[in-house]
Amino acid sequence: MRKLKLLALDLGATAVLSREQLKNILGGIGAGSYECGTDKFDACVDKTVFVNCCYNDRNYDIYGQCQLGPSSSELQCLPLA
Repeated sequence: MRKLKLLALDLGATAVLSREQLKNILGGIGAGSYECGTDKFDACVDKTVFVNCCYNDRNYDIYGQCQLGPSSSELQCLPLA
């Protein structure tokens, strides 16, 4: 596999994301440092509405956003449609 040299691409980027911001990017393939909650409620502890989240359901990581559930006033991680 060839290494891609980003400097040679000259993408004209004016801002660089911090390491902490990069951790919150979802998608792609690979092992990241994004930790998923044990359930849809645990995934949104100490988070606010519309923050990205994930939880483990039967050995699958479910990605979504923290939102108020239809039958609960507690934040929960609801999958994106």
